[in-house]
Amino acid sequence: LFRPQRITLKRPFERSVSVLHVSRGGSSQPAVPQPSQAVPTAVLTGGDTNDTPSPATPSKSKFPIAKREFPQFAQMSILMFLFIYVFTTARDTKDTLIVSSAGAEAIPFLKLYGVMPCATLFIVGYSKLSDAVGKHTLFCTTVLSFFAFYVLFAFVLFPLRDTLHFLPAPGVTSSPAQLLLRYWSYSLYFIVSELYASAGVPLLFWQCANDVTSLSKA
Repeated sequence: LFRPQRITLKRPFERSVSVLHVSRGGSSQPAVPQPSQAVPTAVLTGGDTNDTPSPATPSKSKFPIAKREFPQFAQMSILMFLFIYVFTTARDTKDTLIVSSAGAEAIPFLKLYGVMPCATLFIVGYSKLSDAVGKHTLFCTTVLSFFAFYVLFAFVLFPLRDTLHFLPAPGVTSSPAQLLLRYWSYSLYFIVSELYASAGVPLLFWQCANDVTSLSKA
């Protein structure tokens, strides 16, 4: 008969397991310990160990723009330059015209009673137009409106300023509000330039840039 013997197992984290072999005659002999086998990392991770992505190396180029993106980059740079150029020219010119004709004290009055109502009307009109037409038509309509006014002022209003303005009689003093009405073309130029400062680069350019540039290229 076989005589049962106690079998002792070591803890799982130990390298070898000692198991007593039960012989037919009742003597016990220790079993030959088996070398422990390490579990491959690929089994635990579910793939090959070489599939681990290496950290991305930073670009060493000083001009990190692909060749296929350069035409779009050049076009957007030229467009932004033109927007800023017109804005800078109009900003410097509008202050000069008002100060030389109505005085510096007329600027706050013009901003309060001229720029603010016109800005409100511009926002309402722009919102209504954006619901009626597409983005391309909206951009072209707004830009061409500013462009048409500046062309009209440069070739019609400013050359005929002495005829169009209501010049005061010699020796008659006028208030800043009256002077703004007398030199109405300068006041209109100031108002349009203030609107362009708020709608040029902050609204029109960045809206165009977001529409033509995908998220992967940004």
